[in-house]
Amino acid sequence: MPKRRGRKKKGSDAWKNIVRIHKRGPKRVKVSIPRRKADYDPLVESEHSKRIQIVLEDGMSYKKNFVGIVVFKQAFSDMGLVQDKTYKMTKNKLTRAGNALRKCIELFGHNDFVLGRMRELKLDNCVGRCIVMTGKIKSPDVVLNITPEKRQLSKHALDIKHRLDKLFDSEPAYKGEVEYM
Repeated sequence: MPKRRGRKKKGSDAWKNIVRIHKRGPKRVKVSIPRRKADYDPLVESEHSKRIQIVLEDGMSYKKNFVGIVVFKQAFSDMGLVQDKTYKMTKNKLTRAGNALRKCIELFGHNDFVLGRMRELKLDNCVGRCIVMTGKIKSPDVVLNITPEKRQLSKHALDIKHRLDKLFDSEPAYKGEVEYM
């Protein structure tokens, strides 16, 4: 076989570009979340974390469950929360923060609220690692009020409600003083 004379072509410019980038190696990314070292947990330190209080209302005004969540400052800003603000939402229309913390909201049952449980979770969204506990937080950075979803009443139920409101909201016919014997 005859030998090839001249310059060998080793690939297109795009391929050479890919090879050059591969030879440089991966870029180093600075991690914004402080890492855990030995016994030091940065999530517990107030300089690295924010506290979120979730108030779960159960339709009746007297029954409220409280869930406290501790997250990193970066996760707090990724959820779009603002310091010292109260957010109100319904359970079927949660905000971005409510959707990110949905797993934390549904984590506890009745006995957990009674006993005051605490757990550490790693969520697969912008929140990442967090500490979830039942009960009130003394000074939360943000409060999320979650009310039950509003149901649409049928036409018949609206007529009955209207009649009852009219019946009980009406003023008495006799407005004078009543004398008891």
